[in-house]
Parts: sequence; C-alpha cells; structure tokens
Amino acid sequence: MSSIRLYHAKILTMEEDAEVFDGEVHIDGNRISYVGKTIQNLIKENLHGKLTAKEIFLMPGFKNAHTFCHDISSILCG
Repeated sequence: MSSIRLYHAKILTMEEDAEVFDGEVHIDGNRISYVGKTIQNLIKENLHGKLTAKEIFLMPGFKNAHTFCHDISSILCG
C-alpha cells in the first residue's frame, strides 16, 4: 500500500469551530491516516512520496460532490 505525506500545509478540518492551522496530512492507500501538526523527524517505512503543500489549503475529508453529481446526471440524461 502506498503512503503519501503532504506537509507544510494550511489545514482546515470539517470540525465545528475549527481554525486553520499549519500541519500535515498522511494518506495510506485511499484513507487519510493522520491530520495534525507537523511531525518532526518522521520515520515511516512505507512512505512512497512526500509533497510540500506550502501556501496550499487542505481540507481533509472534503469531497467534491459536484463532480460526482455531474457524472451521474450525464449518465442518466444521456
């Protein structure tokens, strides 16, 4: 299973009253495995990629439903 680390990101979670914070997101396969502050000296054996997300906002768990709805309507409408 592949793992990706997105770090130095501005993160906004979907939790009520959440504030934007600097941190990182880890993705293992198709699941988000970590959202939080930056982990210094991270050692992860399965890490296949790491990307700096400096100056980028990440909203973990946010799905762009517009794309899904558009795909379904295209199928149903012909």
